[in-house]
Amino acid sequence: MSAVHFKFKSAKEFETVQFAGDAIRVADLKIAIFEQKRLNFGEGFDLEIKDSNSNEEYSDESALIKRNTSVEVRRVPGLRPGGILSQQAMAKKKRALRRKGPPSLQHVIILTAPFLPAASPLL
Repeated sequence: MSAVHFKFKSAKEFETVQFAGDAIRVADLKIAIFEQKRLNFGEGFDLEIKDSNSNEEYSDESALIKRNTSVEVRRVPGLRPGGILSQQAMAKKKRALRRKGPPSLQHVIILTAPFLPAASPLL
């Protein structure tokens, strides 16, 4: 098993995410951190990941992080459009909508135009 060590900026000690292979994608690391720290998807923030040694920011979510790398994680406001966390948030919303099912007819309001007689004289 390979591992990447991470810590939030305010944390004192590193934690570990284990994975198979020589490297992990940034997107997969973000999801693993979310699951390990039990954070909620779609709460209006994203994770910024930087290499602890070089301060290089991994802004491309398809970039690979080699095993045994130490990274610093920071919560930043907003979701990156098209990013893995915004995709996870959208999937969560879609699952919630599917559970609710289609709206019932009692909630449908039909709007009609007011009745105007055809032979009404114009004043």
